[in-house]
Amino acid sequence: MGPPSRGPIRRFFVSGECGRCDYYADRMTAPTALRAHWLASDLFALPGEWEVTAPILRALVPQDRPTDQVIAQVPLEDAQESRLSRSPHRDGEVPGYLAAVGYRAWTAAIDIDEARDLARLELQVATSDGGATGVQFARLLDAIYPDAVHSAPLGATVTADGGVTLRLWAPTAREVSVEVLDVVEPEHGTVQVRRVVPALREPSTGVWTLHPEPSGSADPIAVGTAYRWLVHVYAPSTGYAEYNRVSDPYAQALTVNATASVVVDLANHSDPDLAPVEWLNTPAPRMPRVVDHMITELHVRDLSRDAVEIPESERGTYRAFTRDIPGTRHLRELATAGLTTVHLLPVYDIATIEEDRARWSLAAEIEDPAVLLVQAPDGTQQQQAVVEARDVARRFNWGYDPLHVMAPEGSYAVDAHGAARCGEVREMVGALHEMGLAVVLDQVFNHTHACGQDPTSVLCRIVPGYYSRLNPDGGIELSTCCPNVATEHAMAQRWMVDAVVHWARAYRVDGFRFDLMGHHSVENMLAVRAGLDALTLDRDGVDGAGILLYGEGWNFGEVADNARFTQAIQGQLAGTSIATFSDRLRDAITGGTPSDGSTLGDRGLATGLVEQSLTDAAKASELGRLTDLVRLGLAGNLGGIRFVNHDGSTRSGDEIPYAGQRAGYAVEPDEVLSYVDAHDNETLFDIFTLKLPLETPLQERVRRNTLALASVAWGQSASFWHAGTDLLRSKSLDTDSFDSGDWFNRIDWDGQSSTFGSGLPPQDANGERWETMRDLLVRPELRPDAAAIALAHEAALDLLRVRREVPLLRLGSSDLIRDLVSFPGAGEDATPGLVVMLIDDAGSRAIDLDPVHSAVLVVLNFSLGEVTQSIEGAEGRDFALAPSLQTSADPGVQAVGWSQDGVVTIPALTAAVLVEAR
Repeated sequence: MGPPSRGPIRRFFVSGECGRCDYYADRMTAPTALRAHWLASDLFALPGEWEVTAPILRALVPQDRPTDQVIAQVPLEDAQESRLSRSPHRDGEVPGYLAAVGYRAWTAAIDIDEARDLARLELQVATSDGGATGVQFARLLDAIYPDAVHSAPLGATVTADGGVTLRLWAPTAREVSVEVLDVVEPEHGTVQVRRVVPALREPSTGVWTLHPEPSGSADPIAVGTAYRWLVHVYAPSTGYAEYNRVSDPYAQALTVNATASVVVDLANHSDPDLAPVEWLNTPAPRMPRVVDHMITELHVRDLSRDAVEIPESERGTYRAFTRDIPGTRHLRELATAGLTTVHLLPVYDIATIEEDRARWSLAAEIEDPAVLLVQAPDGTQQQQAVVEARDVARRFNWGYDPLHVMAPEGSYAVDAHGAARCGEVREMVGALHEMGLAVVLDQVFNHTHACGQDPTSVLCRIVPGYYSRLNPDGGIELSTCCPNVATEHAMAQRWMVDAVVHWARAYRVDGFRFDLMGHHSVENMLAVRAGLDALTLDRDGVDGAGILLYGEGWNFGEVADNARFTQAIQGQLAGTSIATFSDRLRDAITGGTPSDGSTLGDRGLATGLVEQSLTDAAKASELGRLTDLVRLGLAGNLGGIRFVNHDGSTRSGDEIPYAGQRAGYAVEPDEVLSYVDAHDNETLFDIFTLKLPLETPLQERVRRNTLALASVAWGQSASFWHAGTDLLRSKSLDTDSFDSGDWFNRIDWDGQSSTFGSGLPPQDANGERWETMRDLLVRPELRPDAAAIALAHEAALDLLRVRREVPLLRLGSSDLIRDLVSFPGAGEDATPGLVVMLIDDAGSRAIDLDPVHSAVLVVLNFSLGEVTQSIEGAEGRDFALAPSLQTSADPGVQAVGWSQDGVVTIPALTAAVLVEAR
């Protein structure tokens, strides 16, 4: 069941077929329920049926799991019991999601200091009828450690004289030490313990600290030292006090495969390997406003994995961005035309990618392009090779399985050990800045890769029961198809904010995209915004106030409809300038919704609905509805803009329905990000392949591609293209390529060949569609040739040039959009498939924004025939093609005409912009 927002969720979540969900459900919930909730030192929430019992809080000294490890233990008090009393007058303090299922307030005579001691024990609430349950205490920790959020920096900090302080927030730990390690084989991440040093606990914050060792120490912890935390803590998921060897959740550098954390001093800019000159000296190309961003989304490996011009060790790496290769030449060309921003899929440390390159050669022999290229276009050998190769050494993944969110991923580095990977990320950022491109990093704080005692669980093995969002009975919430993170808890929010601020300050990046942002609160996002706004060029090397923020504002899961907090979703971020992806325009252009496989046959304006509407009344009505959504999308998806709808009524954007919601949800255009395809789901070209009639000519598919991209680029909000869409990128119809290897995700940046027909994609995400795919993949006429790819690319460059040279396309203000934007020809008698947007600044309200143009006409003809449209009041005005379109290689664009009687003529399947000079 898809989310109510119908957003682009990865296929394994939507279908409910993710093996990971079963894994977590079976293995990572507590052995006994955790139905009691300790909310503050003296306040509990218990199920309503316990009204007739006499519950008692029991704090037991936990039993250690049998182990041969030795660690000193802090003497704790004997097991204690505290009687709970029903307190109806405090029912209002019970969180709403608990009150909704019958939980009520109980109190006990426990003060903060006592609660801090008890929280380090095994907790149960027993009832007079012999029942017992475990205790959830995350809210308690926030209540009894209020100073923790403002405590000293966590992780490793380095003083000017080289002294290193290590800090870890572990308030429930019985004892914490630091393992100082020798790195025996850096290339493999092999480490061994050199010594163990105990840390000291600060009672008021729950932070454990290892201070710099005295001057003259024989073996001080210094920059470059590898270390791990050794945490002795009760884990509700096992029922034991565990001895957990765990890397630092605040680690900024790591050994290969994250076997240990490594101390790094990123504030030291004297080392050219750590602070490359281009990164230091190239200013960040910041956009004045959110709506000025024209973004492309790119996976690091996708840029260069096949670049034969560079050594194999640099392919698929950060360093490749500094080289002259087809991928970087392509980015430079896009940037020259008007692309402003590159959004990189996650570059933090990823849990599932093999970083030891010695294992890669075995996988490469299996996933060998030379062998796979000669297989049948609908063959299964390709996917078999991908699956076998990733079982040996996974080299490709989208990266939405975070391990250490403050350290770079090592598989993208030439040298993955320690600080080297950090320096290489800075090389990449500097190279992109030199191209004139801002850099956005994809962030995942809504879930972790694992939880409980799993070896790849970091946060949960330090503070068990705190970071994972639990249901009322103590089960781990899995609505993201991974263990959800409870960023509503104070220190989880701090972890999130600290990570974003770290990336901004340490790497000088220009923006952040938040995965499943609706699983975060508005409070979370405002805290992130405040943390960034505090950064300055003089002090931090970055203007934090100019950093772009956007994310997936879908409304689903256990947090849906503000069940636990006010969510950061579509329509609830007014005034923040934090944008959400808009599925309204996307679905209107492509048809249906990508998160629902049953809508595969549904068409949109770019996928043939216009032709269907000519003979089908129901399709004609649907065409009218979707055309309204396109108009709304071009106008920034504002709730307050009014225009004539397809049924002849005049309605505002928030009165237009969309999937049971209001279509127009934004107060300002900077709250919206327009797109038609992304890394999730099929590429735009593959959508056309699946939805258009087989006989559709290739040239027509190219024109539809351009129309779809124009609807994004020429709208009033920030715009977003999937990398390679301008090259008719195909993933051989793969609907979910997150784990489909290099083979199904590759791009020919030279534009000479298409990856369509690269075999049937992996069955686990595409099995239901296999027969449909098979019939299409074997058809050579559907595969783009170099000429078609070149035409699509040149047309996309024109779209970028027009967006750049016509500022009226980016008014940036709801007041200006409401006053200056209209849609001639809309209404009951509208020409099917025609969208015309007029931006008329004859009164010179936006002259400072655009001193060159007094008016703009955006024309999008999604029909197969030439159409004309009279523009009321435009008689005698002088419109002409925008300068960049006057030399277009597209004969359709060249044939767009304007007459002095106020009529515009648009050829079939054509997108154009006409301008009037001031």
